[in-house]
Amino acid sequence: MWSPGPTSALANSTVEHGEKRGQQLGFPTANLRIPPNKLVPASGVYAARVEIDGQLRLGALSVGYRPTFGGHNLTVEVFILDFEGNLYDRQIAVWFVQRLRGERRFASVPGLQQQMARDVENARRVLRRS
Repeated sequence: MWSPGPTSALANSTVEHGEKRGQQLGFPTANLRIPPNKLVPASGVYAARVEIDGQLRLGALSVGYRPTFGGHNLTVEVFILDFEGNLYDRQIAVWFVQRLRGERRFASVPGLQQQMARDVENARRVLRRS
């Protein structure tokens, strides 16, 4: 059974409104409010654990600049597997478990969506083992 370490959480963060791009792509994400001085891992996609109201859930987390869409600001957002609900303005805790891949620019939105589906399955597989 996985148990979070005392200092392994990326953040206890408030979920904020984003551009709703994840929802448009079929993977609605919780956009995390990260203080400017907070140290975050390298850009990429990670398997993550997410605590919501005391319950641990599985997640696929992205840290990066959204290069496929020409982004320039660092974002941290998590797709919570098998979850439906509104998390806006609520506190969640996120733990990085394993890096799955680096950030990359995709030539097309369908190509990005296919990779996101693979990322979710890879995260699910990693998290079931840990």
